Amino acid sequence: EYFDVHDLTYIVAKSIASEDNQVLALTEEDKDEDEDVVTDWRTGESMKECNKVILRDPSINKLPDQLNSPQLFLFLLLSKDLSLTLPDNFFKEAKNLKVLGLTCMHFSPLPSSIGLLTSLSTLCLDHCNLGDNLTIIGALKSLNVLSLAGSDIKIVPKEIGHLLKLKLLDLQKLERYKICIGKEWERFGNYQYSRTLKIRLNTSIDDLDHGIKKLAKRTQDLQLDELKGVKIALEELTDEERLSHLQNLHIQNGLDIESIINDRNEFPQLQSLTLEGLPQLVSFCSQDKIDGTSLPQRELPLFGEKILFPSLEKLRLSSLNVTRIWHNQLSNVSFCTHEKLTTLKIDGCGNIKYLLSFSMAKYLVHLKYFELKSLELKDLPHLSGFCSNSQNKVIGFPFMKSMTIYNCPILEGFICRYTSEGNQRISSHGDLFDNKVAFPRLEEMSVSYLSKMKMLWRNPLPPNSFPKLQELRVERCDKLLTIFPSNMVTTFQRLHRLTIKTCGSLQQVFEIMHEEKKPALPPTTQLKELHIVGLPKLKYIWKNDPRVIFSFKNICAISVFDCPSLKNVFPASIAQDLPQLGYLHIFHCGVEEIVSKLEEGSDWEATVNFKFDRLCTLTLSNLPKLKCFYPGKHIAKWPMLNMLEVVECGKMKIFGTQLNTINGQLDSSIHPPLFLVEKIIPKLQHLTLDSDYIAMISDGQFSSSLFHEIKTFEVSGDGAEPIDFRISFLERFYTLENLTISCNIRELFCTEGDTGNEEMYAGTLSTIRNLKLERLNNLKDYLWKQDVHVGHILPKLETLEVHDCYNLISLGSSSASFQNLTTLDVSNCKTMKYLDTCLVFKGMAQLKKLMVRDCISMKEIVATKGDEATCDIIFS
Repeated sequence: EYFDVHDLTYIVAKSIASEDNQVLALTEEDKDEDEDVVTDWRTGESMKECNKVILRDPSINKLPDQLNSPQLFLFLLLSKDLSLTLPDNFFKEAKNLKVLGLTCMHFSPLPSSIGLLTSLSTLCLDHCNLGDNLTIIGALKSLNVLSLAGSDIKIVPKEIGHLLKLKLLDLQKLERYKICIGKEWERFGNYQYSRTLKIRLNTSIDDLDHGIKKLAKRTQDLQLDELKGVKIALEELTDEERLSHLQNLHIQNGLDIESIINDRNEFPQLQSLTLEGLPQLVSFCSQDKIDGTSLPQRELPLFGEKILFPSLEKLRLSSLNVTRIWHNQLSNVSFCTHEKLTTLKIDGCGNIKYLLSFSMAKYLVHLKYFELKSLELKDLPHLSGFCSNSQNKVIGFPFMKSMTIYNCPILEGFICRYTSEGNQRISSHGDLFDNKVAFPRLEEMSVSYLSKMKMLWRNPLPPNSFPKLQELRVERCDKLLTIFPSNMVTTFQRLHRLTIKTCGSLQQVFEIMHEEKKPALPPTTQLKELHIVGLPKLKYIWKNDPRVIFSFKNICAISVFDCPSLKNVFPASIAQDLPQLGYLHIFHCGVEEIVSKLEEGSDWEATVNFKFDRLCTLTLSNLPKLKCFYPGKHIAKWPMLNMLEVVECGKMKIFGTQLNTINGQLDSSIHPPLFLVEKIIPKLQHLTLDSDYIAMISDGQFSSSLFHEIKTFEVSGDGAEPIDFRISFLERFYTLENLTISCNIRELFCTEGDTGNEEMYAGTLSTIRNLKLERLNNLKDYLWKQDVHVGHILPKLETLEVHDCYNLISLGSSSASFQNLTTLDVSNCKTMKYLDTCLVFKGMAQLKKLMVRDCISMKEIVATKGDEATCDIIFS
């Protein structure tokens, strides 16, 4: 790396090199004892000719403020003087510099003028005190070589990813680093490892620089992507030394990879392993392929008997073609090498039939220290069970807290049950969990796309199974008939959230049988949220009235969507005892009544009281068969209701006045209205109605003073007769901020039939900030007539949205003015040719966001008319 020469030789060589003024070389011996700056340092024209500067331990106290060397292509400085600094503009006039070497220097930070060296190909900052601010190197796009060997850098900056021409990176003795090599890696986040190396090569590891290979062997977090032409992924890294520091290994998208390592190995610190998108992978260790020559390669286990992972906690296998994960004859000792495994995720491995073999499953009965906490099985078309078992003993998973099973179409039972001889499978009858498997700590479970499953669980379950289940999600299980069979509700008392979606055969959620034993004190379930979506055959949420058998008083939110066979939502006893209910949403169902009538034997003539003390949001939408809330005498109270949506609710009368009541009690001889307007509307802040109620309100049937607190008003529905949306109608909404109109209207903001003209109403809608207009297909050409001054009516409008208006040519006329508009969003207006005129856009000085989508006839955003051939638009 260096050699010594005689002083005389050095002097002669220096003199020859300096004869043409192209080289400046200074050393420790070149100091004038009386000067702070070296006497040999050139100035003026001579320095302009210099193309090389070499300073090796010169006794320099101060460098010039700026190098006046436009021809300079080499600058080397090694200094032992900790006080020596480079001025910030030192390299400002050295923009042709190609090689820069700074050794044993202290920076805080690097001189900013280094960022101007766009021609620099080599940068060496060896043994320098650099701190944490190295972002400036991202500007050096021509860099081929970067050396930070021996420096104190803690984190390689993300800007290193901008150096697309980099061929050599020297990070020797670096203790902390996060390095990405290759394009499109996710940016750096919060890593738990101090040494991370991500490599996307599109080639083999053998092509890597020797320094990168050394880093890979020291790294804790190694991630490899798109290795090409490689059959043994880590062969180049494990031949000479083991990856003893490795804690996380992630290998993906290796189309040719058949094995991960060459020989049997132990990964003493490996905690997380991910193998993804490796279609040719046969076994983790290539030696297992040789030892297992009697078996077809595709029947070899991924992990042989002697592959040891004593610290492994997380294992994810995705898109592999292996048929088995572990060896069939795995011994008790070798199985214990996985005793710390807490998370297991298997997805897209289409050939796997089961995870644990018949001979392995018996160890689960005895392995009390098997710590699996999370299990995820996805897209496994041949999976018939998690494991097989012939013993008449319960297999327990004492630590499991989370389970996801998704798209395993032939899976019938979690445990494949066999005869004691192990040669014949016993039918599971479609039960996912039978009485021989227990999950005492399971808290979350999601089951989706299991086409053969008929029942989730068989009654009775083993003792202490599912007692802590808090969240259950069931989706696309088309043979499932019920969620909780009779006598099983008490098992799931701690369930907090239940979601059921798109199960084509499901008929009931909670099956309640009256022959069940009635406890002295009915147990209260902890269910807080119930969400039901897309169940075409659902007849009951609660089959039969639980009455004194169970209590559901902790429910806070219920949503029911797209259940055409459902006739009612609640039995009367449950509806009478929902003190925590805050959100109720029923949409697109065949519901005829919200609460079913009391059963035979009850006092039918008695008045039933319903108190929804905490209900703040109620949505009843697209319920064409709805007749009433409850088919009998009743009193309903809604003291906290502030958001109400009632749209297309069949024959049920929504609003009535106190004139229709007798002593506050709604008459049951006819289906009574749902609400008394005097008690409900003054409390509302958000109101959504269908267009049929606009005429009722406009005609003065309700006092205009009732609507003063409403801040959000939406009009929806597809009434047969178009309506006029008059300005005078909105006068009663004194505090209205958000207005949505999505219905069949003849004219928007018309004054015909009102007592005054448009000028009279100017400024009366000044509280409205946001206007959304949807599906106004009865409007032709423009949203409003040409003589309507929208800017006068809505002077403080900030957001305007127009969607799905198929007959518009543009928004309006040049008379419109939106001086406060900040957001304009237009979409799916098929015939629209332009948004508006230049004059209108000139008035949108405050516009910040403009979005135009799916307007297939639009030719221009801004149209010009007549003398608007030239138009200056300024968005401030």
